[in-house]
Amino acid sequence: RASSIDIMSMEDEELQRAIAASLEESGGHGGGASASPAGSAGGEGKGNDVDVDAGGEPEKPTGLSLEEKEAAAKAKLEEIKQKKVEEERKLDREREKERIRFGKEMLAQKKMLEDQERQRVMDFRKREKDEAKRAKQKVMEQIARDKAERRSRLGIKAEASAGEASSDAEQDGKRKQREEDSVFGVKPVQTQTKIRDVLVQIKKSYPSDRAQTCFKTLSAYCKNLLRVPAEQKFRTINVENNAFRQRVGSLEGGEGTKVLELVGFAANEEAKTLAMADDRFSKLVVEAALTELNNALTNPFFGSL
Repeated sequence: RASSIDIMSMEDEELQRAIAASLEESGGHGGGASASPAGSAGGEGKGNDVDVDAGGEPEKPTGLSLEEKEAAAKAKLEEIKQKKVEEERKLDREREKERIRFGKEMLAQKKMLEDQERQRVMDFRKREKDEAKRAKQKVMEQIARDKAERRSRLGIKAEASAGEASSDAEQDGKRKQREEDSVFGVKPVQTQTKIRDVLVQIKKSYPSDRAQTCFKTLSAYCKNLLRVPAEQKFRTINVENNAFRQRVGSLEGGEGTKVLELVGFAANEEAKTLAMADDRFSKLVVEAALTELNNALTNPFFGSL
Protein backbone atom coordinates (compact mmCIF):
# COMPACT_ATOMS: atom_id res chain seq x y z
CA ARG A 1 0.00 0.00 0.00
CA ALA A 2 2.94 2.36 0.71
CA SER A 3 4.33 1.79 -2.79
CA SER A 4 0.97 2.60 -4.38
CA ILE A 5 0.75 5.85 -2.36
CA ASP A 6 4.24 6.83 -3.59
CA ILE A 7 3.18 6.20 -7.17
CA MET A 8 0.08 8.36 -6.69
CA SER A 9 2.21 11.16 -5.19
CA MET A 10 4.59 11.05 -8.16
CA GLU A 11 1.70 11.20 -10.60
CA ASP A 12 0.18 14.13 -8.65
CA GLU A 13 3.47 16.01 -8.92
CA GLU A 14 3.65 15.37 -12.66
CA LEU A 15 0.08 16.62 -13.08
CA GLN A 16 0.86 19.71 -11.04
CA ARG A 17 3.88 20.44 -13.21
CA ALA A 18 1.72 19.96 -16.32
CA ILE A 19 -0.88 22.38 -14.91
CA ALA A 20 1.85 24.95 -14.15
CA ALA A 21 3.24 24.58 -17.68
CA SER A 22 -0.21 25.03 -19.19
CA LEU A 23 -0.77 28.14 -17.04
CA GLU A 24 2.52 29.64 -18.21
CA GLU A 25 1.67 28.83 -21.80
CA SER A 26 -1.78 30.42 -21.38
CA GLY A 27 -0.15 33.51 -19.84
CA GLY A 28 2.18 33.78 -22.84
CA HIS A 29 -0.74 33.61 -25.21
CA GLY A 30 -2.58 36.21 -23.16
CA GLY A 31 0.37 38.62 -23.44
CA GLY A 32 0.45 38.21 -27.18
CA ALA A 33 -3.25 38.82 -27.35
CA SER A 34 -2.97 42.01 -25.29
CA ALA A 35 -0.20 43.29 -27.53
CA SER A 36 -2.26 42.71 -30.60
CA PRO A 37 -4.88 45.39 -29.92
CA ALA A 38 -2.16 47.98 -29.39
CA GLY A 39 -0.62 47.06 -32.68
CA SER A 40 -3.92 47.20 -34.40
CA ALA A 41 -4.63 50.55 -32.75
CA GLY A 42 -1.40 51.85 -34.16
CA GLY A 43 -2.31 50.33 -37.46
CA GLU A 44 -5.57 52.21 -37.49
CA GLY A 45 -3.69 55.45 -37.51
CA LYS A 46 -1.80 54.26 -40.53
CA GLY A 47 -4.53 52.61 -42.45
CA ASN A 48 -6.75 50.59 -40.12
CA ASP A 49 -5.34 47.26 -41.40
CA VAL A 50 -6.85 43.98 -39.97
CA ASP A 51 -5.01 40.66 -40.08
CA VAL A 52 -6.86 38.16 -42.18
CA ASP A 53 -6.14 34.57 -43.04
CA ALA A 54 -5.76 33.21 -46.51
CA GLY A 55 -9.53 33.12 -46.93
CA GLY A 56 -9.92 36.73 -46.01
CA GLU A 57 -11.60 36.01 -42.62
CA PRO A 58 -10.34 37.45 -39.30
CA GLU A 59 -8.22 35.00 -37.17
CA LYS A 60 -10.23 33.38 -34.34
CA PRO A 61 -8.71 32.32 -30.96
CA THR A 62 -8.13 28.54 -30.60
CA GLY A 63 -7.56 26.12 -27.61
CA LEU A 64 -9.04 25.90 -24.08
CA SER A 65 -9.27 28.70 -21.59
CA LEU A 66 -7.25 28.68 -18.35
CA GLU A 67 -10.25 27.66 -16.26
CA GLU A 68 -11.09 24.80 -18.64
CA LYS A 69 -7.51 23.52 -18.53
CA GLU A 70 -7.50 23.60 -14.73
CA ALA A 71 -10.82 21.76 -14.59
CA ALA A 72 -9.59 19.12 -17.06
CA ALA A 73 -6.39 18.61 -15.10
CA LYS A 74 -8.28 18.24 -11.82
CA ALA A 75 -10.71 15.78 -13.41
CA LYS A 76 -7.80 13.72 -14.75
CA LEU A 77 -6.14 13.71 -11.33
CA GLU A 78 -9.36 12.60 -9.67
CA GLU A 79 -9.80 9.87 -12.26
CA ILE A 80 -6.29 8.55 -11.57
CA LYS A 81 -6.89 8.60 -7.81
CA GLN A 82 -10.19 6.77 -8.20
CA LYS A 83 -8.51 4.18 -10.39
CA LYS A 84 -5.83 3.59 -7.77
CA VAL A 85 -8.45 3.19 -5.05
CA GLU A 86 -10.29 0.59 -7.13
CA GLU A 87 -7.05 -1.28 -7.76
CA GLU A 88 -6.29 -1.32 -4.02
CA ARG A 89 -9.76 -2.66 -3.26
CA LYS A 90 -9.32 -5.37 -5.86
CA LEU A 91 -5.95 -6.37 -4.35
CA ASP A 92 -7.52 -6.47 -0.88
CA ARG A 93 -10.25 -8.81 -2.13
CA GLU A 94 -7.68 -11.07 -3.76
CA ARG A 95 -5.59 -11.18 -0.58
CA GLU A 96 -8.67 -12.04 1.48
CA LYS A 97 -9.56 -14.88 -0.89
CA GLU A 98 -6.01 -16.20 -0.66
CA ARG A 99 -6.09 -16.03 3.15
CA ILE A 100 -9.36 -17.98 3.27
CA ARG A 101 -8.02 -20.60 0.85
CA PHE A 102 -4.83 -21.01 2.90
CA GLY A 103 -6.85 -21.36 6.11
CA LYS A 104 -8.98 -24.12 4.59
CA GLU A 105 -5.87 -25.97 3.42
CA MET A 106 -4.36 -25.75 6.90
CA LEU A 107 -7.52 -27.15 8.51
CA ALA A 108 -7.61 -29.99 6.01
CA GLN A 109 -3.94 -30.75 6.70
CA LYS A 110 -4.52 -30.80 10.47
CA LYS A 111 -7.49 -33.13 10.10
CA MET A 112 -5.49 -35.46 7.86
CA LEU A 113 -2.62 -35.61 10.39
CA GLU A 114 -4.97 -36.41 13.27
CA ASP A 115 -6.78 -39.06 11.22
CA GLN A 116 -3.43 -40.65 10.39
CA GLU A 117 -2.47 -40.62 14.06
CA ARG A 118 -5.75 -42.28 15.08
CA GLN A 119 -5.31 -44.95 12.41
CA ARG A 120 -1.76 -45.59 13.57
CA VAL A 121 -2.96 -46.08 17.15
CA MET A 122 -5.71 -48.45 16.01
CA ASP A 123 -3.25 -50.50 13.93
CA PHE A 124 -0.83 -50.62 16.84
CA ARG A 125 -3.53 -51.91 19.18
CA LYS A 126 -4.59 -54.55 16.71
CA ARG A 127 -1.01 -55.79 16.27
CA GLU A 128 -0.49 -55.76 20.02
CA LYS A 129 -3.65 -57.76 20.56
CA ASP A 130 -2.72 -60.32 17.89
CA GLU A 131 0.79 -60.70 19.28
CA ALA A 132 -0.58 -61.18 22.79
CA LYS A 133 -2.95 -63.87 21.54
CA ARG A 134 -0.20 -65.73 19.70
CA ALA A 135 2.18 -65.53 22.66
CA LYS A 136 -0.51 -66.73 25.02
CA GLN A 137 -1.42 -69.58 22.71
CA LYS A 138 2.20 -70.72 22.58
CA VAL A 139 2.46 -70.61 26.37
CA MET A 140 -0.76 -72.61 26.78
CA GLU A 141 0.42 -75.20 24.30
CA GLN A 142 3.73 -75.54 26.11
CA ILE A 143 1.93 -75.89 29.45
CA ALA A 144 -0.32 -78.57 27.96
CA ARG A 145 2.70 -80.49 26.66
CA ASP A 146 4.47 -80.24 30.01
CA LYS A 147 1.38 -81.51 31.82
CA ALA A 148 0.99 -84.39 29.40
CA GLU A 149 4.67 -85.31 29.80
CA ARG A 150 4.46 -85.26 33.60
CA ARG A 151 1.32 -87.35 33.60
CA SER A 152 2.88 -89.89 31.31
CA ARG A 153 5.87 -90.20 33.60
CA LEU A 154 3.63 -90.55 36.65
CA GLY A 155 1.30 -93.00 34.94
CA ILE A 156 -1.84 -90.88 35.29
CA LYS A 157 -4.71 -92.05 33.12
CA ALA A 158 -5.33 -90.26 29.86
CA GLU A 159 -9.03 -89.86 30.63
CA ALA A 160 -8.31 -87.71 33.68
CA SER A 161 -5.81 -85.74 31.67
CA ALA A 162 -8.37 -85.08 28.94
CA GLY A 163 -10.95 -83.95 31.51
CA GLU A 164 -8.50 -81.58 33.14
CA ALA A 165 -7.46 -80.26 29.75
CA SER A 166 -11.10 -79.55 28.92
CA SER A 167 -11.56 -77.76 32.24
CA ASP A 168 -8.40 -75.76 31.71
CA ALA A 169 -9.56 -74.79 28.23
CA GLU A 170 -12.92 -73.63 29.61
CA GLN A 171 -11.25 -71.56 32.32
CA ASP A 172 -8.86 -70.09 29.77
CA GLY A 173 -11.80 -69.12 27.57
CA LYS A 174 -13.55 -67.37 30.44
CA ARG A 175 -10.38 -65.58 31.46
CA LYS A 176 -9.76 -64.54 27.86
CA GLN A 177 -13.29 -63.14 27.60
CA ARG A 178 -12.81 -61.15 30.80
CA GLU A 179 -9.55 -59.73 29.49
CA GLU A 180 -11.15 -58.77 26.20
CA ASP A 181 -14.08 -57.12 27.96
CA SER A 182 -11.96 -55.17 30.43
CA VAL A 183 -8.72 -54.50 28.59
CA PHE A 184 -9.15 -54.94 24.86
CA GLY A 185 -12.72 -53.66 24.72
CA VAL A 186 -14.19 -50.21 25.14
CA LYS A 187 -12.40 -49.23 28.33
CA PRO A 188 -8.98 -48.24 26.83
CA VAL A 189 -10.65 -46.20 24.10
CA GLN A 190 -12.77 -44.30 26.62
CA THR A 191 -9.77 -43.80 28.90
CA GLN A 192 -7.61 -42.57 26.02
CA THR A 193 -10.29 -40.06 25.05
CA LYS A 194 -10.44 -38.77 28.63
CA ILE A 195 -6.64 -38.51 28.79
CA ARG A 196 -6.59 -36.61 25.51
CA ASP A 197 -9.23 -34.17 26.77
CA VAL A 198 -7.20 -33.44 29.91
CA LEU A 199 -4.00 -32.91 27.87
CA VAL A 200 -5.81 -30.51 25.54
CA GLN A 201 -7.06 -28.61 28.59
CA ILE A 202 -3.48 -28.36 29.92
CA LYS A 203 -2.19 -27.06 26.58
CA LYS A 204 -4.90 -24.40 26.35
CA SER A 205 -4.87 -23.31 30.01
CA TYR A 206 -1.15 -22.96 30.77
CA PRO A 207 1.91 -21.37 29.15
CA SER A 208 3.70 -23.51 26.59
CA ASP A 209 6.82 -24.13 28.72
CA ARG A 210 4.80 -25.33 31.74
CA ALA A 211 2.61 -27.58 29.58
CA GLN A 212 5.62 -29.09 27.79
CA THR A 213 7.39 -29.77 31.10
CA CYS A 214 4.31 -31.51 32.48
CA PHE A 215 3.90 -33.61 29.31
CA LYS A 216 7.56 -34.73 29.41
CA THR A 217 7.33 -35.72 33.09
CA LEU A 218 4.12 -37.71 32.61
CA SER A 219 5.66 -39.38 29.56
CA ALA A 220 8.67 -40.45 31.67
CA TYR A 221 6.37 -42.05 34.26
CA CYS A 222 4.55 -44.03 31.54
CA LYS A 223 7.80 -45.16 29.90
CA ASN A 224 9.14 -46.44 33.23
CA LEU A 225 5.94 -48.42 33.80
CA LEU A 226 6.16 -50.05 30.39
CA ARG A 227 9.87 -50.79 30.69
CA VAL A 228 9.76 -52.36 34.17
CA PRO A 229 6.09 -52.85 35.13
CA ALA A 230 6.90 -54.94 38.22
CA GLU A 231 9.29 -52.39 39.73
CA GLN A 232 7.64 -50.94 42.83
CA LYS A 233 9.49 -47.62 42.70
CA PHE A 234 7.98 -46.90 39.30
CA ARG A 235 4.50 -47.64 40.65
CA THR A 236 4.78 -45.13 43.51
CA ILE A 237 5.12 -41.35 43.15
CA ASN A 238 5.91 -39.11 46.08
CA VAL A 239 3.67 -36.06 45.67
CA GLU A 240 5.82 -34.11 48.15
CA ASN A 241 8.87 -34.49 45.91
CA ASN A 242 10.11 -31.12 44.63
CA ALA A 243 10.41 -32.34 41.03
CA PHE A 244 6.84 -33.62 41.02
CA ARG A 245 5.47 -30.48 42.67
CA GLN A 246 7.23 -28.16 40.23
CA ARG A 247 6.53 -30.11 37.03
CA VAL A 248 3.15 -31.77 37.61
CA GLY A 249 1.64 -30.71 40.91
CA SER A 250 2.10 -27.01 40.16
CA LEU A 251 -0.85 -27.04 37.75
CA GLU A 252 -3.53 -25.20 39.67
CA GLY A 253 -6.39 -27.29 38.28
CA GLY A 254 -4.77 -30.63 39.21
CA GLU A 255 -4.83 -31.80 35.59
CA GLY A 256 -1.43 -33.55 35.82
CA THR A 257 -2.57 -35.67 38.77
CA LYS A 258 -5.81 -36.44 36.95
CA VAL A 259 -3.86 -37.91 34.01
CA LEU A 260 -1.95 -40.20 36.38
CA GLU A 261 -5.21 -41.31 37.99
CA LEU A 262 -6.63 -42.15 34.55
CA VAL A 263 -3.50 -44.22 33.85
CA GLY A 264 -4.13 -46.24 37.03
CA PHE A 265 -2.52 -44.42 39.95
CA ALA A 266 -4.55 -43.88 43.13
CA ALA A 267 -3.94 -41.17 45.73
CA ASN A 268 -2.87 -42.15 49.25
CA GLU A 269 -3.51 -39.14 51.42
CA GLU A 270 -1.77 -40.55 54.50
CA ALA A 271 1.41 -41.56 52.70
CA LYS A 272 1.32 -38.50 50.42
CA THR A 273 1.85 -40.71 47.39
CA LEU A 274 0.26 -41.85 44.15
CA ALA A 275 0.45 -45.63 43.89
CA MET A 276 -0.62 -48.17 41.29
CA ALA A 277 -1.87 -51.55 42.52
CA ASP A 278 -1.40 -54.73 40.47
CA ASP A 279 -5.07 -54.99 39.57
CA ARG A 280 -5.06 -51.39 38.24
CA PHE A 281 -2.12 -51.82 35.87
CA SER A 282 -3.10 -52.13 32.20
CA LYS A 283 -0.40 -52.13 29.58
CA LEU A 284 -2.76 -50.91 26.87
CA VAL A 285 -3.98 -47.99 28.98
CA VAL A 286 -0.40 -46.92 29.72
CA GLU A 287 0.47 -47.23 26.01
CA ALA A 288 -2.60 -45.19 25.07
CA ALA A 289 -1.59 -42.47 27.53
CA LEU A 290 1.98 -42.48 26.18
CA THR A 291 0.65 -42.16 22.61
CA GLU A 292 -1.41 -39.11 23.51
CA LEU A 293 1.51 -37.56 25.41
CA ASN A 294 3.85 -38.04 22.44
CA ASN A 295 1.21 -36.53 20.20
CA ALA A 296 0.90 -33.52 22.51
CA LEU A 297 4.68 -33.07 22.51
CA THR A 298 5.33 -33.47 18.78
CA ASN A 299 2.14 -32.50 16.95
CA PRO A 300 1.89 -28.69 16.61
CA PHE A 301 -1.83 -29.02 15.78
CA PHE A 302 -2.68 -31.08 18.87
CA GLY A 303 -6.01 -29.92 20.28
CA SER A 304 -6.51 -27.29 17.55
CA LEU A 305 -9.70 -28.80 16.06
